[in-house]
Amino acid sequence: MSKSVKFALFADLHYIKGYYTCTPKHLEMILDRAGREDAEFVMQLGDFSNDYIGSPEMVNLYLNNPQGLPAYGIYGNHELECMHHGKADPNTEHSMLYVTPYLTNRPDEVVWGTPDGKPEPNGEIAYYWFERSGFRFVCTDCGYSYNADKAEWEHNFNLYPRTEGNRPTECLGAEQRRWMEEVLTDAANKNIPCIVFSHPTFFKEWGGNAGDADEACAIFNRVNEIRPGTVIAVINGHKHSDHAAIRDNIVFLDINVVNNGLWMADGFPHYSDDQMFEYLDYDREGNYLGTKMVPINTLPNAPRTWFFDDPLSCIITVTDDGVVTVDGSETNWLHGVEPPAGYTKVPRITSGSYAIKR
Repeated sequence: MSKSVKFALFADLHYIKGYYTCTPKHLEMILDRAGREDAEFVMQLGDFSNDYIGSPEMVNLYLNNPQGLPAYGIYGNHELECMHHGKADPNTEHSMLYVTPYLTNRPDEVVWGTPDGKPEPNGEIAYYWFERSGFRFVCTDCGYSYNADKAEWEHNFNLYPRTEGNRPTECLGAEQRRWMEEVLTDAANKNIPCIVFSHPTFFKEWGGNAGDADEACAIFNRVNEIRPGTVIAVINGHKHSDHAAIRDNIVFLDINVVNNGLWMADGFPHYSDDQMFEYLDYDREGNYLGTKMVPINTLPNAPRTWFFDDPLSCIITVTDDGVVTVDGSETNWLHGVEPPAGYTKVPRITSGSYAIKR
């Protein structure tokens, strides 16, 4: 009899109070949908928060969600930014200490990438795997870069500034690649279908890819030579875009951003002073202080960001005979303000069904 698993998925929440329009209300909407549609767990694909230390209201909501859902997450590049907003010293402390313990509310039910599979005390290993309904989920950390002077891979210390001179960046690194191949090969030998999560994509044609995407895809192909269809799907965030493809008998999915539809480094004012959003205020301990309507133009990143009206998420169902079904979502640009002509960002996660051979 065919097995299946259903889970909720979102990417790039980018929560930092007062910088973007995202508030805990948007995460509540995602979690409510997950509960209504009987998802077995919820997964975030990185860039959950730019400030874990100063965002207890969002972190606690995710990990202690009212639906009682197992919650998982992976590192994005902006997880490294949290050190610059909170109480920690970015010159002496590593962000992993403040982020890794909050990636999941089931830390004792996952197998970490440490020699004994247990959590590393300082959070310095953030990749892991877990199983649900006969499927294995491999959660990667593309926060590594190569230090040529030391001839070794290092986990990026902070987003700003990045480790000078390290190339390539946004990688798995050699040790994690070895670990991932071992985990996937074990699944192939046991006939356990797998889904791999990453922040940057391993599908290079989409851009925004991991620096060692070629090496990662070679691992997927070697594993699938042992047992075809072991790696059913590889799913990423990061790009703030909406793609799906099948290559080498693997489904690749690029999951769109929750709210920040387009970000431009050299942006320009595009919202009017009377265009508002609902701002939920919290203190540094995460206590709710109240809700008010606030002009979008008061946000520091308003000139660089085009926002969605409602949060995007999706429900994904995977069967062990190789069918991946995406139940997406669609919204509008906030206040009808669309990005400049020529940009291909869209306010949706496209629904679809994709099948491979197993």
